Parts: sequence; C-alpha cells; structure tokens
Amino acid sequence: MGYRNRIKQIRVALDMSQKDLSHATGINQSQLSLIESGQRDLRVSQLLLICHALGLTPAQFFAGIDTCAADMTAHDLVLAETPDGVVRPFTVAVARGRTFLLPLGEGDPIDPNDARIISVTTLGFDGE
Repeated sequence: MGYRNRIKQIRVALDMSQKDLSHATGINQSQLSLIESGQRDLRVSQLLLICHALGLTPAQFFAGIDTCAADMTAHDLVLAETPDGVVRPFTVAVARGRTFLLPLGEGDPIDPNDARIISVTTLGFDGE
C-alpha cells in the first residue's frame, strides 16, 4: 500500500474527514484531496504535520504492516482491519492470559489473530 492510501486509510479509521485533517494540519483541504488521489506530491513538512494529526510518528506511519499479535502488550493502541474488512482503532487488553482488541467506540472485542494488524503504538503504560 502506498503512502497516499495509508493517509486515507488511517484518516478514515480515525473517523476524520479531509476537512478535519485540514484543520489539524493547516494543509488546505483541496491539497489533501490531491495528495490522497496521487495528483500532488507530499512534502516532508506536510508528512510530519499529517503524522502528528493522526497521532503517529513517521516511522509508525510507514511501518507496522507486518506487525503480529505477539508484538502487542496491554494498553497499546492498534490500527487493524477486522474480519469484515473494516479498518478501525483498538486498544489491547489482556485478561486471563489472553489478548483481545477492544474497539475504541462501540463494538465487540476481537481476537487479534482474526484481524490484520496495520500498526501498533506502545504508550509505555506499565500499569502501576
């Protein structure tokens, strides 16, 4: 997947419109549309603004496609594609030795092995 699709995929998963992303980054909405559609190149400065608005580092933005469930710990934030093809954000919960993805918002927990993990963000929370 190219970075243009990744911008849109993450933005949609976070329930952000182009207008929302425009406000968060200061990048004109028409420019964002052109970037996502491949009609305009993305400058590094714009990438940094977009990553910040999406809550990701540039490394997290470009990495994570091959992340597996074994790499996750409790309280991590996960962007994953559910078995029904919907990309959405989750938090990781561990109970009785089992790991679950809890959707941010409404929905039932899912087994991370049933989802395609796109990215994992570790918050550094140690539970104490």
